[in-house]
Amino acid sequence: MGKASSTKKVARAARTGGGRTARGTGGSLVWPALIGVVVVVGVILIGISRSEISGASTPPRIGKDHWHAAIGFYACDHYLPNEAQFENSEGLHTHGDGLIHLHPFSSAVAGKNATLGKYFELAGIKYSSTEAVFGNTTLRDGAKCGSKKGVLQTLLNGKVVADPNSLPLKQGQVIVVALAPKGATIPPPPSAATLQTPSDLQPSSSSTVPLQSPTSAPSSTPSSSPPSSSPPSSSPPSSSAPTSAPPSSPTSSKG
Repeated sequence: MGKASSTKKVARAARTGGGRTARGTGGSLVWPALIGVVVVVGVILIGISRSEISGASTPPRIGKDHWHAAIGFYACDHYLPNEAQFENSEGLHTHGDGLIHLHPFSSAVAGKNATLGKYFELAGIKYSSTEAVFGNTTLRDGAKCGSKKGVLQTLLNGKVVADPNSLPLKQGQVIVVALAPKGATIPPPPSAATLQTPSDLQPSSSSTVPLQSPTSAPSSTPSSSPPSSSPPSSSPPSSSAPTSAPPSSPTSSKG
């Protein structure tokens, strides 16, 4: 009986010890997991902090810089119409004038985040090494330009860009997304000529310029009645003059 009791006690002790070991092992995993979570959160916060610092100190800066770059889409031997105007809360858009307008409102498009790829994203343009898709137009690498094979490439100031999506946007750039035969001469887009005078930086002095000459201005030919002594009822019919006067605000606002 003594041996049997001893055997049972040993078995019981083994079970208890095993249970304690298992519980101890399980509990010891909580601390490393907690440390891992803290490290991951720290890395994320550091990344956000660096992004904010970049947007605050690295051009283009939020609320401080206002840049323009010309962009055009070239199909074999001609430029396609400019992208349609679009706006957003980030401050990276176009007015439909063939220019990229960049004046950051958030860190999403400020500093190192101001890239051509970000512009493509906001404009709804799908760009890869094989095709560029915008609106109903697709420029596909290898498509025919007449009898020759077209090559899809992006040019910055006339030079081929290896990775257009990561291209940093800068003031005064001339960017062309082109499908053309290899070695073809691709002219700059028409919008390049407006880089020095972008529409959104032009003064609103045009509001003082008449849209049309006032052809029905009051006539000064009747000399039989002195204008200073004539009663109001007999004055020349000039009451219609205001209808032909230059409009107080131009109908063609800036871009």
